[in-house]
Amino acid sequence: MDLWKHGSLLLLVSLPILKENLSVLARFGLNDDQLKERGLLFLESPFSTVVHPTSHVDVIKKDPTDNLFLDCALEGRADFVVSGDNHLLEVRSFRGMPIVSPARLLQEFLEK
Repeated sequence: MDLWKHGSLLLLVSLPILKENLSVLARFGLNDDQLKERGLLFLESPFSTVVHPTSHVDVIKKDPTDNLFLDCALEGRADFVVSGDNHLLEVRSFRGMPIVSPARLLQEFLEK
């Protein structure tokens, strides 16, 4: 998060991803104001870009909502996908984009 907040990374987000993330956060008891605050954090950051995927992939069968992240990455021409989700990490690479854990991303940034 610090790399993103300080502009070292550009976050790609789509409205379906934002909706999915807020839905998950709501299950953890966040109220409407807290959810709105988190949504606006991603949408209003100068280091975020909202993409509108025009195609949809069906790569991850066990949890189809994880495909939203691949849709977004494709549309936004991401260099890589960062996730702690096991379904995404099992894919390892998608159309030339590495899929890495946050720990792996930090390790690569520290090596540079």
